[in-house]
Amino acid sequence: MRVVALAVSLACVVASTPARAVRPFITDDARVVGKHQAQLESWVRYDRTALQHWAVPAIGPIAPLEVTLGAVHGFSLEPNDHNYSFAAPLLQAKLLLHHAHPNQLPGVAIIAGTFFPFGFGHFRSPVNGFTYLAVTEVIGDDDLLLHANLGFAGAQLERPASNAPAELEKHARYRATWGVATQLHLYRAANLAAEIFSGDPYAEVGGGAGQLGLRFVLSSFVQLDVAGGSGLYGQPRMPAWGSVGFRFVSAKLW
Repeated sequence: MRVVALAVSLACVVASTPARAVRPFITDDARVVGKHQAQLESWVRYDRTALQHWAVPAIGPIAPLEVTLGAVHGFSLEPNDHNYSFAAPLLQAKLLLHHAHPNQLPGVAIIAGTFFPFGFGHFRSPVNGFTYLAVTEVIGDDDLLLHANLGFAGAQLERPASNAPAELEKHARYRATWGVATQLHLYRAANLAAEIFSGDPYAEVGGGAGQLGLRFVLSSFVQLDVAGGSGLYGQPRMPAWGSVGFRFVSAKLW
């Protein structure tokens, strides 16, 4: 009887655990990891230009704050450029301004960060700063989540110098970023996730794109994602991609 009771309890936890909007989806949610808890988001992304592996750990030093430190590595798949690449560190802070409660006013968070232009190869990021606002509306008992992001990112790009075309000069570029996403609970641990977005705070990408996938909330500590997407408009248009990722959350560390 104890084994049966434990199994039933575990099934209830798996079925009722709140799901979050996290990478590999671009559109963020208005939730933080929690006071004195840690999390690891990690995902592999493949398209015709690159194979990437991201590792993005975070910690909640106080209740409304989440601090993130991350990196990306992998291989460029560009013609004549199949070299190993690495870029780090990504530094990000998320401040929760209002909790997202079911069927009430939406949750609100503000996010700011930078991706230092360190590393080598294809993944060295030109992004030197970003900020955006994240809003999350919860409908039902986490049956339907709606997320929206709006912000901007700045980058240092190189172009031929006007007085010496053979030389390169740096110039700043600022662009708006936005995303709209939804997550629908299907059955037990399975959720359908979809989004459209323009720009990625973590990378210099052109145009808008869409992504669709499945999110499996296996417990209050483990979440898996399988997704794919493609560029929708703009130049250069993003190539089609596929990704697999997971999120692990710890219990309170202190």
